[in-house]
Parts: sequence; C-alpha cells; structure tokens
Amino acid sequence: MRHVITMLFVLAGLIKVTPVIGVLGAEWLQALYQMPFDGLDLLLLMRHRAVLFGVVGGLLLVAAFRPALRALAGTVGLVSVVSYLWCWHCRCRSTAPHCSGSFGPMSSRERP
Repeated sequence: MRHVITMLFVLAGLIKVTPVIGVLGAEWLQALYQMPFDGLDLLLLMRHRAVLFGVVGGLLLVAAFRPALRALAGTVGLVSVVSYLWCWHCRCRSTAPHCSGSFGPMSSRERP
C-alpha cells in the first residue's frame, strides 16, 4: 500500500508539473495549449499559472518521498483541482437561463 500511495503522489505531481514549461514563453504555451496567446496580459497570466502549477506539482513530487508532507501536499493538490472544477461548474451554469453569470444562481427578483 505504501508504494501505491507513493506512485499516486508521483503521478499527480507529474501531471501538475507538466505545464511549468509554459514559463519559457508564448511559443511554449501555444504548443502546450494549442491556442494563441497574443495579449501581454493573458501571456503574463498563463506564465504565472505555469509557475503555480510547478509549485503544486513540485510539492506533490517531494511529498511522494517525504511522508510528513503528504497531508499538506494532498490538501494543496485537492484545493487546486476542486477550485478548478468549481470555477468550471459555475462558468457552465452561468450560460444557463436560470443563472446570473456570477458564481451562483439568480434570486427570484433577478429572473426575467
């Protein structure tokens, strides 16, 4: 069981650390995401995102071999994934007629 947990942390770490190559510039980001990043503000945001992925992935990889860090790394990794899924869910809901476009449904007064 111990080896399974180690391998799961390594796998999660490798998945999370992969986008860190985007720090190298727009060409790398375009190759990674298969889309252009023309604006400087979007490029900065995506490069910063790559750094954050590298931090989370690095922590997961270190925790694979340092059991004392597993609770912290697991929590950070889980928050990363859950926050993404929450934002994705809210974005999908914002296009539905019963949602306001914010992070929650419209109240009955706001509905058309």
